[in-house]
Amino acid sequence: MISSKAYLLLAFRQRTALRPPTSSLLRPYLMSHSKGMTHPTSSTTNRYHSNMPPKLSENPKITCQCGTISLTASRAEPLSKYVCHCTECQKQSTSAFGTSAIFPSEGMWPFPKDLQQHIGMWARRADSGNTVECYFCKGCGVRILHRVIFKDGTPRPSLAVKGGCVEGFNLEGARHIYTRSALVPVPEGSEPGAPRVKP
Repeated sequence: MISSKAYLLLAFRQRTALRPPTSSLLRPYLMSHSKGMTHPTSSTTNRYHSNMPPKLSENPKITCQCGTISLTASRAEPLSKYVCHCTECQKQSTSAFGTSAIFPSEGMWPFPKDLQQHIGMWARRADSGNTVECYFCKGCGVRILHRVIFKDGTPRPSLAVKGGCVEGFNLEGARHIYTRSALVPVPEGSEPGAPRVKP
């Protein structure tokens, strides 16, 4: 009769004889974790080695604080982003500066009819002579966006949406403007007045 020790040794040898060499076991793992390589059982590129920041695949939502106002941006990424240090934005944001994401107005303007009753508007004259229409939620008071009307009465074809209302908003690539009244340090090369290229 075979001893228990001998039985265990025989069983171990039978199991290990069926296994591939260690190098074969590690090869798929090493391949899947090499830069630029894909796993042999997957068609998806290994995204963990990408240096590119993730981009929104869908147009972001634009919402106020109480959730009454909910819009969809006209494109996945804004045309441009601004950090404005003018005294008007300091008052409006009750902070050191205001942030804006510029989106084409087509597809976002006019507001949907079901939202119009919940949105208020206050207008002011800018130093340029243009009129700035400032839209806010009547429920929570949050400023949603600004719409510029030129002196000849035509609207600018873009909307300045308040950055804090935009889903996934970040300051990557944002330009600092009107920095002559800045209350905080600003990046070198920032613009002391209006942006050189009008949004």
